Amino acid sequence: MSARRMKKDQGSTTLLGGGRVPKYHLRCEAYGTLDELNSFIGMARAATVDQRVRDALFIIQNHLFMIGADLALAGRDRSLLKGELGQGEVAWVNRLIHDSQASLKLDPEFIIYGETFPSSVLDVARAVSRRVERHVVRLKSRKMLHNINILEYLNLLSKVLYLLARYEEAEAKVKPKKPDYNLSEGKR
Repeated sequence: MSARRMKKDQGSTTLLGGGRVPKYHLRCEAYGTLDELNSFIGMARAATVDQRVRDALFIIQNHLFMIGADLALAGRDRSLLKGELGQGEVAWVNRLIHDSQASLKLDPEFIIYGETFPSSVLDVARAVSRRVERHVVRLKSRKMLHNINILEYLNLLSKVLYLLARYEEAEAKVKPKKPDYNLSEGKR
């Protein structure tokens, strides 16, 4: 990296469409955490052998790129975006939830994560998706979110990731363990 570039950076970054903000800016936190989420979804896609799950995760990753560009957009010049997340993507996620719920028939109980590697990665992705959602809610509260579909999509995404994790476990023929609130140290 050149000395000029290093001096110019000084802990700030340029948003899409111009304008510099500190790297700790809420907008940067949101799209940075979204990138972390996309990485975990990529890991889950690499870990699964189920083509249905791989395909769904690949579509989700593409949706996240649209969201990331939107979150990085300075101002309201939407023409800078290559694609925009809309109601079609939200409807797709809703259908995926509906289809997954119909085939799984899950008990509404807490579970302990970690039964298979793919389901574990999906559970981490679900937790990160909730963090992204919290960042986006903060953007909305400060009137910095220009596409409300993003918030609806992210709210549904955590549910999709949870369901895909349970699907992975079902395909591996393992049942998730329930918490044992009476388990003491050394007992299994």
